[in-house]
Order: sequence, then structure tokens, then C-alpha cells
Amino acid sequence: MAEQTMTSAQFRAAREALGLTQSEIARKLDKLRPVTVRTISRWETGQRVPAYAERAITLRLSKTETGDTKNAST
Repeated sequence: MAEQTMTSAQFRAAREALGLTQSEIARKLDKLRPVTVRTISRWETGQRVPAYAERAITLRLSKTETGDTKNAST
């Protein structure tokens, strides 16, 4: 399976579309895997690129939050 790439701008846009602050998304993602506000900030400024697993978790959270549970496991 090809790895999907999420840019820092796409990550930030997805977080904002969910209506979440950096702190709120860090708390939600931390339930699945340790994530700090500093990590979220680094993702959004392009200082760090989320690993594949982190992007998958973020995508899953995004789909769950928006009600797209049918595809939430992808």
C-alpha cells in the first residue's frame, strides 16, 4: 500500500475543520498514542512530518469526528 503524505497545511486545515485547538487534538490523539501540543505545533509548522502511523491515527480521528465511521478503519 502506498503511503499517503499529509502536508503541514493539510494537517492544520483538517484540525481546524474539526473545530479543535492544538491542545484538544493532542489530547484526543494522546488517547491512541502519546502526542503533545509541541508535536502538533511541529507538524503544523513543518518542523516534523507525522510518521505513517500518526497520519493514519489522525485520519481515523478525522473520519470519526466527521461521522464517516464507515471508512474510519482505513
